[in-house]
Amino acid sequence: MTYEEIKTTIDEFVQAGRRAKQAGFDGVQLHVAHGYLLNSFISPYTNRREDEYGGSLLNRGRVVREILSGLKSLAGSDFAVIAKLNASDFIPGGLGIEESIEMARLLEAEGLDGIEVSGGMSEAGQGSVWQG
Repeated sequence: MTYEEIKTTIDEFVQAGRRAKQAGFDGVQLHVAHGYLLNSFISPYTNRREDEYGGSLLNRGRVVREILSGLKSLAGSDFAVIAKLNASDFIPGGLGIEESIEMARLLEAEGLDGIEVSGGMSEAGQGSVWQG
């Protein structure tokens, strides 16, 4: 993704949250697990970027933190934002428990209201993520 595409994606997440609030929802969940887009940013297994969105855990989590910050600014503190976050990607070189705990702390500091702990990604093989 280009820098511009990342910024557009962040805005699209924030605008989706705004629409959810306008529709009467009490909050939204960010799916930061299972190899989906937001997990692919925080996981060292999939994120090979060398810019402000890659490298350190702080940088790899920047997309999620910017979405969270935008949601809180636009939708207000009474709008819950929770995240489904991998405790582990269950794959060598992936997000592990220590980094996951640190990511949870970073997101909490940004105003995250709750976490649903999950784990795995399709690349980890059978038993990691089950098809529904």
